[in-house]
Amino acid sequence: MQEEVNEKTISLCIKGGKITAQILKAALIKLLAEMDKAKELLQTTECSMKEICARTGYSDPNYFSRSFKKNVGVTPTEYKENRGKGQEQGNV
Repeated sequence: MQEEVNEKTISLCIKGGKITAQILKAALIKLLAEMDKAKELLQTTECSMKEICARTGYSDPNYFSRSFKKNVGVTPTEYKENRGKGQEQGNV
């Protein structure tokens, strides 16, 4: 069974000394794709936060919100309210 690559997986791999360039690259690509999809949905739809989480592969809205803020620089709610205008801080 293939393990899902996400921030927790990377953190555990780094701490255990088991990270490879391929794992890191796959995780970063996945994270970028998730955040891009979330930003697109926040800007162009009226989907609920729960629905956006599901569409981007997150099962926990709180974890999604923390990850979004960490990577984009603002909360999903702030991003949605301003439709992303001038809000990104380039943390990804």
